[in-house]
Amino acid sequence: MQRPRPRIHVLLSATATALTIAVGAADPAAAAALPDAPAHVRPMSSCAGSGQSGGQVTQATVLARAQVWVNQNIPYTQTCQDDPGGYYREDCSGFISMAWELTSSLITTEFNPSYDGGDSRFQAVSPAALIPGDALVHDDSGNAGDSGEHHIMLFVGWSSDDNGAHRYANVQQESTFGVGTIAASDVDLSGGYWTPIHYVNMVQASSRIGVLTMDNHALVKEGSLSASWVTENSGVVQIVVADNRIGIVTTAGSAYVKEGGLSAPWVHELDGVRDLALTGTRVGVVTTAGSAYVKEGSLSASWVHELDGVAHIALGGNRVGVLTTNGSAYVKDGDLSAAWVHELDSVEQLILTGNRVGVLTTAAQVYVKEGSLSASWVHELDGVGHMALTDNRVGLITTAGSAYVKEGSLSASWVHEYDGAAQIDLS
Repeated sequence: MQRPRPRIHVLLSATATALTIAVGAADPAAAAALPDAPAHVRPMSSCAGSGQSGGQVTQATVLARAQVWVNQNIPYTQTCQDDPGGYYREDCSGFISMAWELTSSLITTEFNPSYDGGDSRFQAVSPAALIPGDALVHDDSGNAGDSGEHHIMLFVGWSSDDNGAHRYANVQQESTFGVGTIAASDVDLSGGYWTPIHYVNMVQASSRIGVLTMDNHALVKEGSLSASWVTENSGVVQIVVADNRIGIVTTAGSAYVKEGGLSAPWVHELDGVRDLALTGTRVGVVTTAGSAYVKEGSLSASWVHELDGVAHIALGGNRVGVLTTNGSAYVKDGDLSAAWVHELDSVEQLILTGNRVGVLTTAAQVYVKEGSLSASWVHELDGVGHMALTDNRVGLITTAGSAYVKEGSLSASWVHEYDGAAQIDLS
């Protein structure tokens, strides 16, 4: 069963169609046989460090990093390349190494928990215990050098046909040498062919909340709703929190982004900015001239021009949304060149996640839709001056300056968080 390629964002909610991603069925012997590899390409046996930390990584980051390779059609070559995400082998095991931010590009057998005593980072789990961002590995051998079958895939959920059986997963994989097209199909996990594994350094959420105070201080808390606030910067007119990134726009119109911990250094992105949006792998801005730009991958990636006549930009999962200067909201789904879909008029603020679209209207009303871009709107609250959204949280600042957050369904109760707030953001 074939499915459109750029659709990983729909898998970030429990109700979405499941998906597994894989690049390449690795034959370790093949790399040594590659003819006349250019100097900048090293064969598998001498693949250098990836440039990544190998430390804790959030589930959202794993899925977002995987999506970048899917969006850019990274080819299957079994050679090491400087691709988005670091220096990794372009094959199935390199894909998992990249998504998990490992320090080097492993071969498939090294992910096998039964190989040579196993690697404590990769733990075998039951199919029922799989969570998005885990992997499915098949390894025929007891050593890395034989000619048996080796393959690994990134697990992101269960097929819509599974019905709670924990048997049918939908997969995307690239197994033809030199072809960068990722096709979708269903995989039956019964029979023990695939070994489900969990990466112990992957955490399921970053759980950050950011607010901008009335006196232009950017505050962020991490963890529970009762965690302490950390002052990130002053002289700020906008703050954005997304996965392991924090972004700000200063009173001078300069955009800065930091990646990692709350104490990570700031990276200067652009001047002349009036609006900023972030995801784990995308940065979007609207300039003071009303032009929308998006970059994908690292913080030093090139900008892509999206649209003019824009007042606001929003990013979420694999979606890009814009609010035009006349108050119309448009969203595109997929890569940066996808077509725009008209969502609503008379909109003051637009927010996207992988599975939700939220708007604040010019009448100070908040509406949220969940699922497809054509889903129905749910009225959340009136008298709102600012809102924030994730796949399982809704946050808002009332016109009186009070911050409220709800967690779970769109009908959940509100929790009072903070008074004297001008902006709120969630991750």
